[in-house]
Amino acid sequence: MGHRRFLPPDHEFVFDAESFDGSEEHRAAPIAYAQSAVLDNIKSIKDFEKSKTWKCVSGLFSLPYWDSNLLRHNLDIMHIEKNVCENIYRTLLGIDGKSKDNFKARLDLQEMNIRKELHPQKKPNDKYYLPAASYTMSKKEKQQFCKVLHDLKVPDGEVSAKVLYIEDLEKLEERIIMTLCRMEMIFPPGFFTVMMHLVTHLATEAKIGGPVCYRSMWFVERYLGKLKSNVRNRAHPAGSICEAHLADEAMVFCSKAHADEVTSKRRVNPNTLEKIQNETFHEWFKAHIKSLEEKNGIDSVENDIRWLARGPVSAAKRYRGFISRGFRFRPKRLDKVTQDSGVMLTAKTSSYAAAGDATPVLDDVTYYGRVIDIIELNYSGQFSMVLFECEWVDVFSEEGMKKDKYGYTLVNFSHLIHKGQKIEHEPFIFPNQVDQVFYVEDEMNPGWSMVVKQPKPRDSYDTGDLESAADIESESFHVSHLGGMLKKKTNDQHWVRTNIEGTLVDSNNNAPTNEE
Repeated sequence: MGHRRFLPPDHEFVFDAESFDGSEEHRAAPIAYAQSAVLDNIKSIKDFEKSKTWKCVSGLFSLPYWDSNLLRHNLDIMHIEKNVCENIYRTLLGIDGKSKDNFKARLDLQEMNIRKELHPQKKPNDKYYLPAASYTMSKKEKQQFCKVLHDLKVPDGEVSAKVLYIEDLEKLEERIIMTLCRMEMIFPPGFFTVMMHLVTHLATEAKIGGPVCYRSMWFVERYLGKLKSNVRNRAHPAGSICEAHLADEAMVFCSKAHADEVTSKRRVNPNTLEKIQNETFHEWFKAHIKSLEEKNGIDSVENDIRWLARGPVSAAKRYRGFISRGFRFRPKRLDKVTQDSGVMLTAKTSSYAAAGDATPVLDDVTYYGRVIDIIELNYSGQFSMVLFECEWVDVFSEEGMKKDKYGYTLVNFSHLIHKGQKIEHEPFIFPNQVDQVFYVEDEMNPGWSMVVKQPKPRDSYDTGDLESAADIESESFHVSHLGGMLKKKTNDQHWVRTNIEGTLVDSNNNAPTNEE
């Protein structure tokens, strides 16, 4: 609680007492003390045994740079996001003994004299009835919520950004405060633990310490988890880890020694691969290049054009994965734990204003699909081309693509186009033409999936010649849109969800029982 202190003094939330803790917030934001001021305060203490704050002078102050050190504590974002996430889903799901909405939390509301609709109601046999809060979910809603989390697959290599912009971090600082204030209007005061407050410092620390990926514990925790998973004999854990490590090294050696790729003997249709609408273009192209060679000699035609006209060899390589522009792509059949098959392509597409119109109009159209296969065409050893074969959603029909009320794009893979059945179909694309997306099933709209775009490819760096922030597609829904959803009049606030039964708890036991 108390995050309104970080808002501007004229913000509407500062004067909204009923939506928060029952009082207006006119205190200034806390000031971060400099190290020199802290050291002066510590040195002024004559008897540390009587001090309630400091017990000794830290040896860190002996370092020559410590007085001017701005990043005194490197917050571990991994554990912060873990605890914040657990706080949210445990409270939403009402997990016994883990939810922050419990009997003690309701007593806090009663003591603070706020949200009277949520106060515990005394029942016979020393029990209390806790009304269902506005964020309480029904059993069906909990199942839908858990199913979305269980079925969620994100692309491989989800990592923190390696390049940060100061203006983005400053906006993020403001949005973090606004998000926490919005959450104070929803959840009880007991929800806001120390970990919830530490989120306010993450963007500030990033401005000083740089990207999180260079100062986090993720890779350490992942490697420790891998080592622990190798323990098969608890009596000799070190021996188990050593044997597993030797086995992994042996497998890597064998896989590299026998890494010959197997080619599939199948004839590739050159008409489809050229992705043209003219059925005779490839024949004309081949004949035209041949006539130029006969007329002007072989040297009159560039080598790549000459071999391209002859077409690829009949045997093509088939890949299980391919990395393009930092994105790792895999065919849909290999989407097990991660989801690396989603693609998005924006292309110029011709359309006609009317059926009798002979003049096509070019316009940008965004296509959504999934990679089905990855093949490499070999042009007689001179050069090769890698192509993605994809299944594309029908983006021209409302049955294939639509927008929900929050602005998110929903797609339906039961309605496809460009299936490759006709010569004008174009299921193949080049890897450098697409961006990676992943799809999340929408439980509220069966058969539909929400499109989530990758914010940035893995292992990419800003060399100072990238597109401006205005040219980058931003998220269609963020915390700023919550204002219109949560802004209510004081006499129109409802803290209780009436269509769900509350719980009965014992006064000395927080374990809930079903209300009959």
